[in-house]
Amino acid sequence: MADPDPLRVVHSPVIAPPRPIPEDDNPYKPEIIPVTSQNSLEPGVLRVAIHEGLGLSVPQSEAALEHGNGPSSITSQSEGGLISPLSDHDGLPYATLELDGFEISVSATSGTRENPVWSTKLGNRIHEKKFDIFRAAELTVRLYAKNPDHREGSQDALFLGCAKMNPVFGDEVQTEWLPLKNGTGKLHVEVEYVKMKTLRIETKRSGTVGQSRLGSVARFRNSGSSSCYAAIHIQKADLSPRCDVMQVLLLPVNNGPFIAPLNFIAQTRSHFCLFWLFVSGGHLFYHLQRAQRFHSDRARLYAAETLVALERLDEVDPSYHELRPKNILLDSVGHVVICDLGLLHLEMKNVESTSDSAGVDYLAPELLAGNASAPTDATASKWWTLGAFLFEMLTGLPPFYDEDVEQRCRNILSEPLVVSGLLPASAQDLLNKLLTRKPEDRLGFNGASEIKAHRYFDGLDWDKVAWREYEPEFKPHELAMRFVQEGKRETIESVIASFSGFSWGTPTPVQKDPAVPAAVESHPVANEKTEDWELVWQRQDQSFYFYNRSTKTKKPIVAARPYLLKRPDKTQEALGAVLKNKYMHLVPRMLEEYSVNLNFELDFRQTSPLNYVTELQEVDIVRLFLANGADANLEPGSTLGGRPLLSAVQKGNQELVQMLVQRTDRIPCTRALGHAVSKQDTAIINILLANGVMCDFEEADRPKPAGNWNCNGDFDDMNATMGDASEPEEYMPPLVKAIGLGDADLVRLLLAHGANVNVGYHDSSILLPGGILYRLGHTYMECGRPIQLAMELGHEDLVRLLLENGADISLPQPVWRHHVCKMIPREVHHQLTARLRTIAASIA
Repeated sequence: MADPDPLRVVHSPVIAPPRPIPEDDNPYKPEIIPVTSQNSLEPGVLRVAIHEGLGLSVPQSEAALEHGNGPSSITSQSEGGLISPLSDHDGLPYATLELDGFEISVSATSGTRENPVWSTKLGNRIHEKKFDIFRAAELTVRLYAKNPDHREGSQDALFLGCAKMNPVFGDEVQTEWLPLKNGTGKLHVEVEYVKMKTLRIETKRSGTVGQSRLGSVARFRNSGSSSCYAAIHIQKADLSPRCDVMQVLLLPVNNGPFIAPLNFIAQTRSHFCLFWLFVSGGHLFYHLQRAQRFHSDRARLYAAETLVALERLDEVDPSYHELRPKNILLDSVGHVVICDLGLLHLEMKNVESTSDSAGVDYLAPELLAGNASAPTDATASKWWTLGAFLFEMLTGLPPFYDEDVEQRCRNILSEPLVVSGLLPASAQDLLNKLLTRKPEDRLGFNGASEIKAHRYFDGLDWDKVAWREYEPEFKPHELAMRFVQEGKRETIESVIASFSGFSWGTPTPVQKDPAVPAAVESHPVANEKTEDWELVWQRQDQSFYFYNRSTKTKKPIVAARPYLLKRPDKTQEALGAVLKNKYMHLVPRMLEEYSVNLNFELDFRQTSPLNYVTELQEVDIVRLFLANGADANLEPGSTLGGRPLLSAVQKGNQELVQMLVQRTDRIPCTRALGHAVSKQDTAIINILLANGVMCDFEEADRPKPAGNWNCNGDFDDMNATMGDASEPEEYMPPLVKAIGLGDADLVRLLLAHGANVNVGYHDSSILLPGGILYRLGHTYMECGRPIQLAMELGHEDLVRLLLENGADISLPQPVWRHHVCKMIPREVHHQLTARLRTIAASIA
């Protein structure tokens, strides 16, 4: 096999002469420690700009793809994937630039799909991208285009080909026309290498992304180039006297395929700062959790790339046997990347080794039993781990799984392996041979070539695998998510207890804003009667006022909020005053004598007249307003609309619900059904369902959150705050709310009226006494499907009911393009998956 490392192994590395220790101790401005080696460069920045493409081949329809014509594709949603970062100009291609593991996307801005333009001028700095440079590396450009025939479950982005360039890293600007491989056409690319003026690097921290025995791993961005790193700061005093931290830069593992290299080391007065490229695609096993399981072709490529990485590790570090799910990530293209601080072998003072139950699932039996003694045992144990990973990718659970960790260990040591007969025969055979207990009988004992030759990998070109030339079908969006193995949470009982002493029915007193005047300057008089008040139009000054027949007193009508941009007219202002003072006897005559547009915002309260009288349960006035053109779907200041029906449901007024449901649009009707379910108001639920209210929302119904993908590639997720414009609790499927309440009768009722038993949900909340929605820590299934929530909440009766009504436990997790679902702790995910499968098997 050809050498998979384009940089080759570093020969005769030399640490540059020691530099004075910096006096500054600012962790965000460490000083880079230079290294001299065969392929090292002075630290610098490579500026890259794509100018244009010529003669690209872009499929015009999906029909060509179905018949095997056209470029390869990426499926971004069919297995619970995330949305690919497409161009703002959706019809134009976009490119990903990769250099030494760093990846940046750049979209075409003009031209056509066949001849796109990124930058019209050579030397134009506006569209250039910058890469930090510490050693010579090859530049790879990959091109993609949005699939014009995309629909859920189909191909989202089309791979158009790739081009490679070897930068000179000299003083000259380098421009080349690069031919596309696996596609047609060429790209005009310009690069320029600029040496750093100073070795001090300025960084910005953007959150913790992991934890290791050496400390927290944080995400940093270089202010000068926008390159993103994962970094750990180690106190110099904590290092063992025998440990030379600079030697880790020279380890051969830094040049291994599919292994994240340590890019550079910097220092402050008291710390060493180790920087790796930030692997942006998230954890492989997070994506497995989202998909439930991978189909054989997808799992095959991940297993092949992991095998190549383990083969390299076996060459340069034979004793390494600690690969865990948390160490396997995906880059932005979708290739496997192994990230493990254990590969550095840093010796620390007073740092105890740690372990977790996750290690048991993938630990070879000879290591679990403590019988390994020779390096060959460690080598063979790697192939057991590979087999365990492949088993979980294909089935969704580790081999020998049991909720009890001790029983799991006994299973690994003595129980027979059970492989699903639904898997391809080649996969079954490979798993049985990799998960053989005797190391000497295990496939791979005589070398990785044994595994590569297995028929499961037939058709793979191992040189292409090592050179990352296969285009993964799944392309992840940029993620900065912590890997979560075990879960700790509050119980529902503890949550309720935390609210003890709170009066559920007592509203919180609201302080009146002294800056806002009353809508009517009222001077109460003894023995005043509401029905004695009249509304009078004063022609002289063109205004309304109130007049009391009994007391002969007048009250002018004063605007409560004169600063409103859209001011009510005189009649609307008068109607607002009538409603505020609850002079309801004046409403019919006012509507009869004056032409009042009822669709406006009251100036004393941010709501409509219709919703206001609905809250007061003034049934006759509601009926009158509807007869005079009040729109039940317009609600000032609300992103939701349809507030009157929601108010009627909250009040439990069946007559108003019956009246308003016929005038309210689909989306607020389904929201109202959700409110009724939360109140467990069966009578109102039946009224809504009898009027044809839908039990489910459509995917596009929920508004986009206020957050966006920010400059760090993170999503500013505001879903946990009251300021979330998408109002997740309003768009929670009613069926999910019924399951959260554990109400089997409501679940049956909703299913009988067409509720989707497999509906997806996001940002779940649970209803506590008094209608309080609790969303912090009550459940790990904040996103998922009804049957998963029922299982986590322990409602086995509901699980069986859902299964009887067609629930599918094998579906991938739901996707909402404006939201990134959190990782469920793997311990919890495995438990829920195993329990659901057990119950489903008992029913079948």
